[in-house]
Amino acid sequence: MRHFSERELGAFPREKTEVSRTVWDGLAQLVDSLVDDGSLGAGFPDYCRDSGSVCCGTNRHKFEVAIAAVIPELVDGAWMRGWGITAIEQPPIYAIMDVLEFVWQNVGQPVLGRRHEYYEHYHFLQFDVKDGQERFRENVNSILNRNRLAFTMTSDGKMKRLLPIEFSSVLRRSAFVTGDSELDNMIETARRKFLQPDEGERREAVEKLWDAWERVKTVQHSDKRIGAKMILDTAANSCVSEFRQLLEAEALTLTNAGNKFRIRHSETSQEQLQSPEHVDYLFLRMFSLLNLILTSLFPKQTSGKVNKAPDKSLF
Repeated sequence: MRHFSERELGAFPREKTEVSRTVWDGLAQLVDSLVDDGSLGAGFPDYCRDSGSVCCGTNRHKFEVAIAAVIPELVDGAWMRGWGITAIEQPPIYAIMDVLEFVWQNVGQPVLGRRHEYYEHYHFLQFDVKDGQERFRENVNSILNRNRLAFTMTSDGKMKRLLPIEFSSVLRRSAFVTGDSELDNMIETARRKFLQPDEGERREAVEKLWDAWERVKTVQHSDKRIGAKMILDTAANSCVSEFRQLLEAEALTLTNAGNKFRIRHSETSQEQLQSPEHVDYLFLRMFSLLNLILTSLFPKQTSGKVNKAPDKSLF
């Protein structure tokens, strides 16, 4: 459902990556409500004490034991006393995303049967799992959207990070097929990790991408200096144009960044990237360069003879 402000003002920009306490409280309350109304009985059924075989709600204890085993960051005193997920101190963002995926996997919309007056509950005939999952997804995405968070739950229950529209089409392209399976795997692993909500995964994505950059330099020649010249010539369709010089300057800058910042190495002299925005900036800059080079080489390699490369290289 779109709220009045969205209908009047349009969609909000969703660039935030930090989950506030308010958002966590809202998501936790949503989960506890699904325990209370029996929706999580789809995965953790509680049985009527009279019949013994008819589901009548959610077995909170089973649910809490199971989710705590999968997401250990949730375990604390309040949780173990059965006060519900709303009593838990805010966990790390990756644990929050895990909670949402876990709940999606186990939720269903109850189909009510007869009411059991003595115990004051309903017997559930069955669960409409697809309907329950879709309702949960809509509620989660509404909270994330209203708080301008750059995350969304997909129709298959996976939490994904939203990207600026100008980068989305490039990063969500099909996998590269270069003929070098190790290179292809490096880039695909980097791309997949970068799309994850967890900042740690995105930092690993940057490392993988810089490893891929070093390997790309050897695609056309085993000597990196010669290979780097060749791939840039191909990408620029020239060895002397202004654009070719721009690409060489960019390639040199990014190569140096891999040495100066804690990307590919862990020396104490290297500077740590200080924020998620810094990580994103470097990843997108390197991915743009690799995308240009590889789409020029495979399968759109420039036809005709490549111009002779300069004698001296900066790589």
